[in-house]
Amino acid sequence: KHFDPNYSEGDLFQPESWLYKLGVTSMLENNGARLKQLLHLSGLAADVDSEKLPESFNGSLPNIDAFVPNMNSSVVLTYQSLESSAPLNNLDNEPIAVKYQDRNSTVIICGVPLYYFKADESKILLKKMLEDDMMVGQREQTITDNQIETYPNPVSGELYFRNASEKPIDGFVNLNDMAGRVVLHQKLDVRVGEIGQISTIGIAPGIYVLSVEGTQLRQKIIIE
Repeated sequence: KHFDPNYSEGDLFQPESWLYKLGVTSMLENNGARLKQLLHLSGLAADVDSEKLPESFNGSLPNIDAFVPNMNSSVVLTYQSLESSAPLNNLDNEPIAVKYQDRNSTVIICGVPLYYFKADESKILLKKMLEDDMMVGQREQTITDNQIETYPNPVSGELYFRNASEKPIDGFVNLNDMAGRVVLHQKLDVRVGEIGQISTIGIAPGIYVLSVEGTQLRQKIIIE
C-alpha cells in the first residue's frame, strides 16, 4: 500500500481505511520542522546523511510530516531535529514510524525512507527493528512441530537442519522471497539424529520464507 496523491486526506484516514486500521489516525503537518535524526524507543538512533541531500538542505530533511497514531498501533521511531529552537524543533519526539501487530502479522509504517540516513546506522537500526519490533532475526534455533531445528538465523553462508524427529527428512527445501518468488529449490536428505545443510551463497540479502517438502516447517529466514 502507498499514499496515493489522488486520495483526499479524508479518504486516507477514515476508520474503514487500510491506513487507519494499521494505526494512523492523521498526520501532523510539518510547520517548519527539519528532520535530522530518527530515534528508536531503545535509544538507538540514525542520523541524516548530508551527502545524500542538496547543499541547500543544510544537512536536514524539510517537509517531513509526523503520524498521529491510534489504539491499533504503537510508536517505534520518533522525529528529532537536534535543534533547540522553533520552528526547527516543532515536531520533536512525535511519531515518525508506528507498528501494527496482530496474531498473523506485524507491519511497521515509516514516514521517511531510511535511504536518507547514514547507511551503517540505518542497517543497525533496521536490524534492531526486525529483532525487537518484528520478532524475526534472533540468532537462536527454531524448533518446529516435527522437531526440525534450523540455525543460524540470520544466515550468512550455510543453513543447518538438525533432524530431531522420528523419521528421515526427504524432500525439497524451498526458499521464497516476500513476493512469493522461489529463489532456492534444493533436495535435502537428513537421517534421524543427523544434521544436513544447504548453501545460501549467491542469494541476495533480505527476508525469506523457508519450507521443507513433507514437513510442517515454515519460518522466516534473514539472509545477510
